[in-house]
Amino acid sequence: MSEPIDHVAEAIGLRQLASAPAYAEQHGNLLAAAQVHATLALVEQQRYANLIAFMVQYESDTGDNVNFSKFHAAVFSEITKGIGLL
Repeated sequence: MSEPIDHVAEAIGLRQLASAPAYAEQHGNLLAAAQVHATLALVEQQRYANLIAFMVQYESDTGDNVNFSKFHAAVFSEITKGIGLL
């Protein structure tokens, strides 16, 4: 599997490139691409928020505060990597 794309960095880079005089003709296209990456960055963050909410709701419903099943371990790992804790 390929490395994940850093959509925030891509959006910032494209926005800066759109401001460069050498790319004046592509200004609109570069800004549109930057907006796409910015939107995808927000979607990723919302996904992490949904995973956290799911885990909290599961623990609340079951009373199981520490469930180390493979599923929860994988979700926790993905969340911590995704929000930059690992």
